[in-house]
Amino acid sequence: MAAACPEARLQAPAATTLAAGAQPAAAYQTPVKPAPRLPDDEARAELLRALDLLDSPPEEVFDRITRLVATVLDVPVALLSLIDRDRQFFKSAHGLPLRETPRGISFCGHALAQQAPLIVPDATLDDRFAGNPLVCAAPYVRFYAGVPVYSANGVPLGTVCAIDTRPRELSPEHLRALQDLAAVAQREIIHRESMRLSREVSEHSAEAVRASELRLAATFEQAAVGMAVFSPRGRWLCVNRRLCDLLRYSEAQLLALKLEELVHQDDRAATRLQAVELLHGRGAWCSRELRLLRSDGQPIWVNVTASMVAAMPGQPPNVLAVIEDIQDRKHMERALAALTEDLERRVAERTTELQGANLLLSEALVREQASQRDARSRELELRAVLENAHDAYIAIDQDGTIFDWNRQAELTFGWSREEAVGLKIDETIIPPAFREAHRKGMAHFLATGEGPALNRRLELSATRRDGDLLPVELRITVLPSLSGRQMFCAFLHDISERQALQQRLARQSLEDDLTGLANRRALYDQLAAAMARCRRSGKALGVLFLDLDGFKAVNDRLGHQAGDELLRQPARRLRTVVRETDTVGRLGGDEFVVMLEALQEPAADCKRVADKLIESVSEPFELGEGRIGQVATSIGASLYRPHDATTAEALLMQADAAMYEAKRQGKGRLHLIESSPSCGQPAR
Repeated sequence: MAAACPEARLQAPAATTLAAGAQPAAAYQTPVKPAPRLPDDEARAELLRALDLLDSPPEEVFDRITRLVATVLDVPVALLSLIDRDRQFFKSAHGLPLRETPRGISFCGHALAQQAPLIVPDATLDDRFAGNPLVCAAPYVRFYAGVPVYSANGVPLGTVCAIDTRPRELSPEHLRALQDLAAVAQREIIHRESMRLSREVSEHSAEAVRASELRLAATFEQAAVGMAVFSPRGRWLCVNRRLCDLLRYSEAQLLALKLEELVHQDDRAATRLQAVELLHGRGAWCSRELRLLRSDGQPIWVNVTASMVAAMPGQPPNVLAVIEDIQDRKHMERALAALTEDLERRVAERTTELQGANLLLSEALVREQASQRDARSRELELRAVLENAHDAYIAIDQDGTIFDWNRQAELTFGWSREEAVGLKIDETIIPPAFREAHRKGMAHFLATGEGPALNRRLELSATRRDGDLLPVELRITVLPSLSGRQMFCAFLHDISERQALQQRLARQSLEDDLTGLANRRALYDQLAAAMARCRRSGKALGVLFLDLDGFKAVNDRLGHQAGDELLRQPARRLRTVVRETDTVGRLGGDEFVVMLEALQEPAADCKRVADKLIESVSEPFELGEGRIGQVATSIGASLYRPHDATTAEALLMQADAAMYEAKRQGKGRLHLIESSPSCGQPAR
C-alpha cells in the first residue's frame, strides 16, 4: 500500500536532516552539482527582504496557487521557492513540511540560471541531480517542473514548481497551466512592489518624488506587461518595449498607427463604445479583453485596462492603457474548461481587481510627481480608489473608534458610513466572543509595539449588522501619523463564495454527476481503505461488479434522456438493497460496483446480496411519458481476505472478469471467484 501513495515517502524527519546539511549514505556515489551563482544575487536578496517575503509566515494568496498546482498537475508537492544568498526559502509549501533547504542542493537555482522552465522527468537520470540528497533520500524527488518568477525589473526571484516521487512527463497543457499559475504569483509580487513604491513616494520629499519619476519611467519601460499612452483620437503617444515585442512592431511603427487599426474587426464596435463612455466621463477606468493584430496579421488575446490621465493644462486628458498578454491563458481555458471554468473565472476577476487598483494607484503616483500643489486632488483620487475597491476598507484610531468606512464596507456589513463613523470597532464587526481578546491585543500593541496580526493575511469571522457571521480575509496595517497617535487601516474581503466553491469542488471530485454515487476515483480510494479495515478486523471483503444487460437496446430505442434515467433508478435501488456500511459506486457507462465489508460467510453473503440485486434490477422502470424500460444485470464477484496478496486494481479486475463469465453463462446471474490473485495479476 505504501508504494501506491507517493505522499507516504515524504518523511519530515529525514527531509529536515537533509535541510540541515547532512549527507545520506547513498549521496556519496554521485557528486552533487550545486546550483550556479547568479550576478543579481544581492539585488534579489535585498528586494525579497524589502517585500517581507523571506522568513515570513505562509500567506493564503500564495497557498492557493500551490494548491492549484498540486491539483491541476496531480502531484504531491507544490512550492513557491524564493532564492536567498545561501538558501532557498519556501514561501508556500504544499505537501512538504520544510520551510527552507541549502541553495547548493536546490533544483530551483538551476531553473533561475537558465531563465526558462526547468523540466526534469527523472532526477536519477540527470547528471545535475542524480547525487542530490533530495533525490537520494527523503523526500525522494524524481520529477521536477519549475517556472521562474521575476520582479517588475526582471530580477529572477524564485520559482513556482511541482514535485513528484515518481518519474513522469509533463504535457504542454500542464506546462501552460504551471506557467499561468506562476504568472499569478508574479503579478502578486509585482503588485507589492508597486504598493511599496507608492508608499515611498508619499513619505519622501520633492527630491524623492523626482527620483520616483525616474523609477516610474524605468517601470514603464521594463514592465512585464505592455503599457501605452494614447490620445482621445486613438493615436499612440508613447509605448513601452514589452508592447512592441508583444505586437511585433517597432516603436516608430506603433506610434504611426491608431489603436483602432490594431483591434480585431469583431471587437472594434464594443471597444469603440467603451472608449466613448470613458472619454465622456462615464467611468474613471475600464477593462476589456479583446484581440489585437500583430504585424503579421495574426490576432492575439490581450486584457486592456484603460483610464484617463491628466495632460497639459487646457488640453483634453489622455488615456493610459495596460495591455497584458492573455493568449496562453485563453488556450488553457479551452483545454481545461471542464475542470477549471468556474475557478479560472474567479482568478481572472481577482487579477482584474488587482490590476485596476494598481492602475489607479499609479495614476495617483503620476499626479503626486507632477506637483505638491495637487495634494488635495490626490487625496480625492485616493478616496475614489477606496470607494470603488472590491474590499471593505475600515480605518480606526488607537481607541478603536472608526473614522473611515468605504462603500464596500457598507454593502458587506450593513452599516452606512454615517452610522459607522464614530462607533467602536469592537461594538460593530468583531464577534462578541473575540471582543475582549481584541481589546487586550490593542492594549499590548500600544504598550510594546508588538502586533502579531499586523501586515498578515488572516482568515476569520466578522459580524454583520443583522448578527450573521461572515468569513473574511483580513489585512491590517499601521498608518503613519504626525500627531503621534496610532492609526490603523484594515482591508476585509468576503470569502464566503470562495469557501463554498472549495467545498463544492471537493464534493464533486468524488461524486458521479449522473447518479450521485461514488465515482471511479472515490471507489478506488474507498476500496483501498476497506482492504485496510479488512486486514485489521480479520473479516473478508466482497466486491460485486455489475453490468446492466439490455441497457444499450433501451438507450437506442428510447434515447439518451431515458437512458440517463435508466441509470439513475437502478442506482437508487442498489443503495436500498445493501447495508449503510456498504459502498455503491459507478465506474462509468452502465457498470456499477458494490463493496460488502465484514462478511461472516463470504461466499454465501455475496450470493445472498447478489440475488437481491438481480431481483431488484430486473423489475421494470418507469422512464417518464408512459415509457417503460426493463433490464437485467450480470454480476461478477471477487473476495478479499486479510492475508491475500493483491491490490485494489487487481481485485476490481478479478470481479470484472467474473462479470464477463456470468454474461457468457447466460446473463442475469452471479459468477463468484473465491481465490484471490497474486499482487497486480488478474484472476484467470
